[in-house]
Order: sequence, then structure tokens, then C-alpha cells
Amino acid sequence: MMIRASVAPLLIAVAVACGGTAAAPTPNRETTGAVSTIASSRAQGEACAFDQQCRSKSCSAARNSGTCGSCQDVRPLGASCTGPLQVCSYTATCTGGVCRTKLVDLGATCTLQPKGGSDCDSDLYCAPDASAEGSSSPRGTCRPKIPLGQACSVSRDGSLASLAAMFACAENGTCVAGTCRERRASRLGEDCSDYSCEQGLACDPATRRCATSTLTLGSTCGLVGDRYIDGCPQGTVCGAVGNVIGAPETCLPFPRVGERCIEEACEDGAFCENPYSGNNDPRNCVPKRIQGAACKYQEECGAQLECRGGTCQPACK
Repeated sequence: MMIRASVAPLLIAVAVACGGTAAAPTPNRETTGAVSTIASSRAQGEACAFDQQCRSKSCSAARNSGTCGSCQDVRPLGASCTGPLQVCSYTATCTGGVCRTKLVDLGATCTLQPKGGSDCDSDLYCAPDASAEGSSSPRGTCRPKIPLGQACSVSRDGSLASLAAMFACAENGTCVAGTCRERRASRLGEDCSDYSCEQGLACDPATRRCATSTLTLGSTCGLVGDRYIDGCPQGTVCGAVGNVIGAPETCLPFPRVGERCIEEACEDGAFCENPYSGNNDPRNCVPKRIQGAACKYQEECGAQLECRGGTCQPACK
């Protein structure tokens, strides 16, 4: 059997406000439309409604306005910010035509937080000083974050240095098997020590790499003894019939309209009513909403629609 790796931290959305500076990060689920299901593939200048639709994680559309915008170019510290669609990160401001941090700058002394965060600019991380470990007020130096695809080093010894290194990768990336990469489920053959595998794959306990799962429809999955077995095939979900808490879990087909949701999952064209209200609240799969219908989350709207300004509207193109 294959076992599931530890669940990856969720990405947070970075909403963009008008005025040339990105807004502070906000939770994935928003009252005007969740963006966690939207791929970040759009280039600078392409139409967008949410930050996460853009590679830069920055859309010019005003939050909660329901309007379309364009993907912006988020400039690094010290770069020009006067060109079309150029903005600074949420921790910087465009001053004198250049992005300048509102926090601690490159090379300056920084203060480390207990879990590795710091008061450095979002383009930087705090590398702890040799004397920081065990200090009641650990200090370090703000250094540039490591670009995705480049080498990184993160130990798992719980030291202050290991916690700080978790913030060392750029673009909200993470260090996996010695390389900075985007935060996502691991793919076939990739390391799964810290991240779950894509659906249809499972984490091989011997190699700690994602392998093709041997599970099929009806296979036992979920928590079995002290192991978590996953890797249900595409088109299925690991859960109990009727989503009954404590019942044995198997790989089941996605529930149809009118059936009880299983782990928030429903068949194509349906969504789980009242999403994110908690697993103890029985909910059923209902048809996705049509254009003009009220919505709170992106997954409520049908194909080619987006939840913008509280209603399902045609996707920004």
C-alpha cells in the first residue's frame, strides 16, 4: 500500500488594490468568489478578475467590484514602477518612480519570529545570525529570496535556521528535495516527503517519491490503523458513503446532484452547497449556478462563468 505524505499548506491569494501597490495577502476563500480553483497562467496584460489567475499573482481589478482587469507586472525592490501595469509588492510602495520597501530592507538587521517569519520585505527573508539560536530576541540579516528552480537547503531539525529557510524561496515557493519550486501537489517521480501527490498517484514509503497508485474503485483508503492510504484514481474520491463520520472509507465515484457531498466533492456540473461550513453540517450536491445567479464562491458558478461582485458573470477574457 502507498501512504499519503503530509498535506501541503494552502496558497494564499494576494489581492491587488488600485494605486500601484499590491494589497496584503488574504485567505483563499473570499465572500465574492474563491480563487483557489483558478490556474495562475495568465501573462502580463491579459484579462483577469482575480490575482491568482495571473502568473504575477496581481490583477488590476478592484477587489469586490465585480469588474475585469489586467494582469500586472509586480516589480522587485529598486526597480522602476512607472510603466504600464507596473506595481510594487504589498510590502513596498512606488516612491520616486522606484519600488521601496515599507519594511526592513536588503542587508539590514531583521528580527526573527518563532515560526521563521520576519520583518523583512516580501522579496527577502531573514537569515539568522550565528548567535540567534536560543536567543529571546533572535536577529538576522535580510537576504534576497532564492528564485524557483535554484538550489535551496532546508533541514527538518526544528532549529531557528531551518524555520527561517522555509521562507527563503521566492514567489511563495518551497524547498523540495533541494530545489525551490512552487507550492503544489507533487507529480509522478517527484519527492513527496512534505507534499501530497497529484490525484491518481501515491507516495511510495520506500522512495518517498510519487508513484502510480494501485488503488481502484472500491479500494480501501483513508486512515487505516496508523497509516493514511491515498491515491484514488481520477474520477473518484476517498470517503464514506453518505460522508458518514467514522465509517470505513473507500474510493467512491463523485456524488451526483441530490446526493450527499463526500469531502466537498461532487460530479462535474455540481458543487457542494454551503461550502466550507464544516464536515459536521450535512450537505448535498446541487447544480452549478447560471449567469446572473447569486454566488459566494467560484466553484458555485457553471462553465465559462466567474463569481464576481456576488453574481455569476461571464469569465473575463
